[in-house]
Amino acid sequence: MVKNADELLGNARTRKLRKSREILMELIESAVESANPFSAILRHVRVEREWLKIGSHEFNLEKIGDIVVVGGGKASAAMAEALENILGDRITRGIVNVPEGTASGHRTRRIELTEAGHPLPTEAGVEGAKRMLAAVGGLSPRDLVISLISGGGSALVLLPAGA
Repeated sequence: MVKNADELLGNARTRKLRKSREILMELIESAVESANPFSAILRHVRVEREWLKIGSHEFNLEKIGDIVVVGGGKASAAMAEALENILGDRITRGIVNVPEGTASGHRTRRIELTEAGHPLPTEAGVEGAKRMLAAVGGLSPRDLVISLISGGGSALVLLPAGA
């Protein structure tokens, strides 16, 4: 993960300095991994038997109707991809707005990744927000909506008054 790790370790003048650099690189890698949105979803969302566990919340999948996923943000594509890895075909439908040029780097089948403008909002973000509202319209109390929001969501998912 640290691109010049070999160089940093190779030019350490003492064993103590080399060991310090090794520890520092481990810490950096751990910090970056802990902030990885894909990994974060895998850490906090799981299915055990017929129970969906999201953090401290539990949902009996046998009692849930549709599962709809909506959201947006710079990390939302990775989050959607991880969520699909966990729930697969249990997801009924989904739409998530992601920054332009990023959707092709992620594989989702049930959750549509719609590219929109960031940091400046675009009409694509407005259209995506409208489609999210349509996706959750008409749901019953048995249905579950999972919202994936990350930084940049305010530009990517917007619905101005009158739109």
